[in-house]
Amino acid sequence: MIRNEKYSVSRSPEIPRGTRYKALSVALGYPNEALVSWFPQWADELEELQREYDRLFRAENLLLYSGEYTAKSDFQSTNALADIEGFYAAFGVECELERADALTNELEFMHLLIFKEEYALREGLPEATEKAAICRDAQRAFFLDHLYPAAQAVGRQIALRSANSFYTTTAHELLQFLTQERELLEARHENV
Repeated sequence: MIRNEKYSVSRSPEIPRGTRYKALSVALGYPNEALVSWFPQWADELEELQREYDRLFRAENLLLYSGEYTAKSDFQSTNALADIEGFYAAFGVECELERADALTNELEFMHLLIFKEEYALREGLPEATEKAAICRDAQRAFFLDHLYPAAQAVGRQIALRSANSFYTTTAHELLQFLTQERELLEARHENV
């Protein structure tokens, strides 16, 4: 278990799954006010985090787009982007500033799917069980087909390339959480 007083997302089982996805999305985005609002303990080191982000993800060309890790050709990349955009459209989501396959978008989309599942069940919406099942199916398919392979590759590369404690901890938290999620989503599917 990774220990770091300044950062922890997946270490605690009390943190809901959706919140973990959102926090990881913020942690992998460009360090700004959003990061400070989620991780206020890092406010004094914001400039250092920005420099490390620029070094890792811009200068060293560690790309935060799932298509860069899953597609073997331009054709596959185009198909993957279309599939991701199809998932987003089915749940009323549009990407504004980034490519659809940006890991930050994909992590945030998983956050949304979990929220929609929980909301349907909690609010007792008509056909709640069916709506929740649709969200669960989408979580599994999206996670396994798009998010998991790319996020795993990115997490490993961050762990190898960065000495910054925020980013190394983020990488370890991401990898640990991905493993937990894969087990959960596969187990849910087997029990259906």
